[in-house]
Amino acid sequence: MQKNEILTHVVKDEKILDRADIFIKNKFPQFSRSQIQKLISGKNITINNSEIKSSTEIKYNDKIKIIIPNIDKAPLIASEIKLEIIYQNSGLIVINKPHGIVVHPSKGHSNDTVINALLGMDIKFETILGQKKPLLVHRLDKDTSGLLLVAKNEKTYNGGIEKIGLGEKAGAWGTTTNTNFDIIDRLVNGVGAITLSGTTHTLTTSDGSLSDGMYKVLVLGGSPSGTNTVTISPNDADKLYFVKNGTSQTATFTQGSGANVSILAGDSAIIFADGAGSGAAVTDLTSGLKVKGIKTSSSDDIDLDAAGGDFKFSVSDTEILRITNSSSDVIIRPVVDEKDIIFQQRDGTEVARI
Repeated sequence: MQKNEILTHVVKDEKILDRADIFIKNKFPQFSRSQIQKLISGKNITINNSEIKSSTEIKYNDKIKIIIPNIDKAPLIASEIKLEIIYQNSGLIVINKPHGIVVHPSKGHSNDTVINALLGMDIKFETILGQKKPLLVHRLDKDTSGLLLVAKNEKTYNGGIEKIGLGEKAGAWGTTTNTNFDIIDRLVNGVGAITLSGTTHTLTTSDGSLSDGMYKVLVLGGSPSGTNTVTISPNDADKLYFVKNGTSQTATFTQGSGANVSILAGDSAIIFADGAGSGAAVTDLTSGLKVKGIKTSSSDDIDLDAAGGDFKFSVSDTEILRITNSSSDVIIRPVVDEKDIIFQQRDGTEVARI
């Protein structure tokens, strides 16, 4: 196991007005201010062997000590894999991830991932705790190709908001403002891992403090003992959620006496809570979703489930063909009377007409 890296500095400037986080950031430019604040809150930065706050005032001859915690992980390795860059600016890069490549290093994939490839390309990433690190905005599975967004620095990764300094000099308003920024981040694009247990859970959405109900995307986990009723509170707040149920039980979302939405184990849905007070209802926006011009590309089976209903095929909103699963047969029939169903060979030769 590697030892923690230790950095030191003795203050020799006689006229010091800076607070600790600002002074240390200027002396150690490899760290961002938010990283310095995290190290301070984690008690990894001391002055004269005493714990400090971000707002602690720096004095002449102060002895600053920074302990960079050992995360006990192998360093990220740069590789010579080349990726197609679709777009980039000072804070963000968009790449075209090919099929068959893992996104992040893991057991068995230490140097052949997207992260390794990015480190080997001529891209300026922010150094985080002594190591350059691309920050994934989202992930794609190994066998999935598509656009992948990667942040070059923490400011972009955290939604582009640079917070007001915390601490005594920031005052109550500084703390409140930073809480508001965190709330905005959750409301706009936050992804929250929600742990369910038992049979009930409450999502508080608007009490002025950070809460799970403020996330836009809810990834349900945990080990509920049965169908878990998730209550969106208060009942007068309208909310839109993207939900993935990763538990082994059904999750039923409710807000008032109106309709509820049940999301089966392993399923996902987009739901809307209307915030209508005691009679509030929750609607599944993905139920009956109408999609035009859909194009799929997958090496797996494509599963179309009408959940007991019919499959309807339409052109310009006019239904032309319907497939019905009756109690004893599968019925395929044209809906437009004057049209026949024609079976053709590959070369267009007609084989049968119904």
